[in-house]
Amino acid sequence: MLGLPPRAGPSVRVLILGSFPGARSLRERRYYANPQNRFWRALAPSCAFTADAHHEARIAALHARGIALWDVLHACRREGSLDQGILRGSEEPNDLSRVVGSHAELRAILLNGRSVAEFFHRHQIPRGFWPDLGVEVLTLPSTSPAHAAMPTAEVVRVWTETLDRFVRA
Repeated sequence: MLGLPPRAGPSVRVLILGSFPGARSLRERRYYANPQNRFWRALAPSCAFTADAHHEARIAALHARGIALWDVLHACRREGSLDQGILRGSEEPNDLSRVVGSHAELRAILLNGRSVAEFFHRHQIPRGFWPDLGVEVLTLPSTSPAHAAMPTAEVVRVWTETLDRFVRA
């Protein structure tokens, strides 16, 4: 199965990467479509939207703050929607240079959880387009409902503090 295209505005200061869209996101063709995912709640304080706003309004708010969305993987085979269900060896990485290489103002790549970080380091770092860009790569707490060990308020706090370092003037 194939993932979603990047959602990037004309200026990108922060690129947020997931692993691969869940089944509902693929079906609806929109990022973080599962209402149980805490992603939109985590970004709302820094991006001046409400978590239940229309998807395109949230995307416009991200673009206004210089935030782009994409995934580490372009395609994979997966059982269910969890990252643990991705069949090793079936992963095809996205060409992140399409976003990274065309946005000199990029300051940070934020990885949405440890499994995203694992995919990123396995598939993206070895690809060779990572000269010294001066871009911070940070792993943040997963917003997935499967990551229930961290309370939502703490997930929101960490994401807000991190985003505010890069997107607030």
